[in-house]
Amino acid sequence: MRPANPYAVSKAAGEMLAEVYAEAYGLEFVRARPFSHSGPGQLPTFLLSSLASQAAQGRRAGVARLEIVTGNPDTRRDFTDVRDVVRAYRLLAQVLAAGKPGVAGGVFNVSTGRSVSAGEQVALLAELLAPIEVEHTVDPSRVRAREVMDLRGDPSALHELTGWEPRIPLRQTIADTIAWWEREQDRTAV
Repeated sequence: MRPANPYAVSKAAGEMLAEVYAEAYGLEFVRARPFSHSGPGQLPTFLLSSLASQAAQGRRAGVARLEIVTGNPDTRRDFTDVRDVVRAYRLLAQVLAAGKPGVAGGVFNVSTGRSVSAGEQVALLAELLAPIEVEHTVDPSRVRAREVMDLRGDPSALHELTGWEPRIPLRQTIADTIAWWEREQDRTAV
């Protein structure tokens, strides 16, 4: 592990703490390393949910043109739908509980193996919002100083152990998250 920012350091420290605790108390654990996961219900501080929230606001307002604001449009992340992530966790817990060899202490990336840029997400969002015209604006205050430009995982160990594969495509995750935000915004507007 070579964490490149404070968030990554906290994740690495959490894994080390879990390992020490497990050894001290004779516990078995598994290292699930989820990459970016999104879906309905996520806070708008995360990119995909922020895009969906902005889209829902525009659609609810009936606009013909919508400005979508992001940070660096070239950063790439490996997005997995949160519903697929939960299924991966459940499968890992089941194989750990069954005592399957190679699970305890193992490292399993929960990811798709593909990354998509923020700009590509905005383009996909524009397709979903048509006929609303989408204008992508980069807000310099949202550009991070120490940004990892491409972050993706290799889910092959998880697949080999459990057969897990992501089932929900990014397009569906975005559409479902927009729909969730529309319901949420309608509920809070009353």
